[in-house]
Amino acid sequence: MTERIFRIFLSSTSDDLGPHRAKIREVLDDLGQQAIHMGAFGARPAKPLDVCRQEVEQCDALIVVVGHRYGWIPSVEQGGDDRKSTTW
Repeated sequence: MTERIFRIFLSSTSDDLGPHRAKIREVLDDLGQQAIHMGAFGARPAKPLDVCRQEVEQCDALIVVVGHRYGWIPSVEQGGDDRKSTTW
């Protein structure tokens, strides 16, 4: 029987939680799962928040690492509401 490979979206702020996110990616790799994270997206024509939402919707699971920061807050023009961060 083949094992299913899950697409798991990993979200955190990058400045303060980068090492933690890297460790989680390492564990997911060791488990044979596919870690999806914004740092690997590269340039795309769509708004970053829209890309993030689309990627999350295509995943089987979501891991959110929460620390002391909220991270980037997209403006209305960027698809946000000027109040809540992408991680929020």
